[in-house]
Amino acid sequence: MYKPVLFVLAATLCAGEATAQKIGIRSNPENAYVISKGTSTVKKTFARIDADDRVFVYAENYIPAVFEPPQNNTISVDLVPVLDLLGAAQTPMVDFTKFKLSMKPMTQIGAVGVSDRPIMLNTSITKSIESNLEGWQNAMKDVLISRNINVKVEDTKSDLFETGGDKRSEKARYLLGGEITDIWISVTKLQAHAVMEISWALYDRRVREVIFETRSYGFGKGSEQGRDHWDDSFKNAAENLAADDNFIGFLMTLDTDVTIEGEGEHAFEDMYLSPATPLSNLSGSGLIKRCIESSVTILREDGAGGSGFLISTDGKIITNKHVVGEHSKVEVVLSNGLRLPAEVSRVAEDADLALVELEMGSGFKPLPLALGDESAFDIGDDVFAIGTPLAEELGQTVSKGMVSGKRVFDNKKHIQTNMSVNRGNSGGPLLNLKGEVIGVVTWKIGGDSVEGLSFAIPVDEITNTLNIRYR
Repeated sequence: MYKPVLFVLAATLCAGEATAQKIGIRSNPENAYVISKGTSTVKKTFARIDADDRVFVYAENYIPAVFEPPQNNTISVDLVPVLDLLGAAQTPMVDFTKFKLSMKPMTQIGAVGVSDRPIMLNTSITKSIESNLEGWQNAMKDVLISRNINVKVEDTKSDLFETGGDKRSEKARYLLGGEITDIWISVTKLQAHAVMEISWALYDRRVREVIFETRSYGFGKGSEQGRDHWDDSFKNAAENLAADDNFIGFLMTLDTDVTIEGEGEHAFEDMYLSPATPLSNLSGSGLIKRCIESSVTILREDGAGGSGFLISTDGKIITNKHVVGEHSKVEVVLSNGLRLPAEVSRVAEDADLALVELEMGSGFKPLPLALGDESAFDIGDDVFAIGTPLAEELGQTVSKGMVSGKRVFDNKKHIQTNMSVNRGNSGGPLLNLKGEVIGVVTWKIGGDSVEGLSFAIPVDEITNTLNIRYR
């Protein structure tokens, strides 16, 4: 990829503390705009400017150069051309989550006239910027799509990568977010020039962390009273992101399996497990005691939690997504009272399912799953659930009932039972009298006229959604 030197200093630094100073700037191409932050100065290159803060050099169809001024120098700037880095290729799908304004109130963001009267980030300007964010977001989408960056815009949330409210059936694995971290407006002779700095972050939903960061700068000009300089500087920053070879190069290395959840068979990489030993030799209280040994309580840092159950000897646990919430780490309490740290490794938000993995230990006792067996339960069959209904002290409580229906809500299958369950039962196993898991308890309908009506997600839905396979 094309990687020229951004700029070359063509003089020796002088000793002494920096104050406002004269800097001569030459550019390639010629006659680029030069903006000196801290002043209203806007000139073309091959001129000398006063500078005691960052200097921005911009020419149309080139990526701006940004640097701190050295003392008493003549600076030669080689601007990087904006290139089409993808051609006919396309990047993997990326969801855009939102923009945020990340600057302190009453920061100076510009200067007006020969007196350099300051422009401050007051409440009025902040509201004006925030009201523009949605329009800028759409402009950014159009720019990136025109450059073959495959992007889809999400509904905005309060935090940059907060995704709890999104209820779409499929999501891209990768999230892109932007924060406006610096603005400078120079107003001279009724004309306004704006420079905007945007810090970008790429977030991987699967590993739940930011995997790439960069920044881009945009330049715009317009009338003092209009907003063209704002809009153009933002659009230009998006164009320059699309021309960032490090960003594009990183996007093209990403896994093309980009769906993080939904109905697709590639929602997650296949996870292969060994099936648990059947419990057909047990019955009555002996069967229930054995199933309790495989049931756990899950606790979050905020004190909330629920239930879960072991599906492998190395400590993999099924529960509900709403039990783990947005937490990546939880604490698991085994039936013997042992507390172990665990990581949330897979989340299917729309299906309300999660996979939790213990971070230590082995030789755990998993429950057998009634996979692919339509006869494993039917309406009228006796079933039981194990969970932590109200508090940790009530962990591994057993509730009995029967299957009272097979339902479909939002195109998803559910098992209806008549047993009494409470909030903390969520994530616990629903079992038949063979000790096989037929579902995970997920929610309950309650009220003055309805009692003992609860639901579970069938076990085949669990393994298909989380891509769990048995050898």
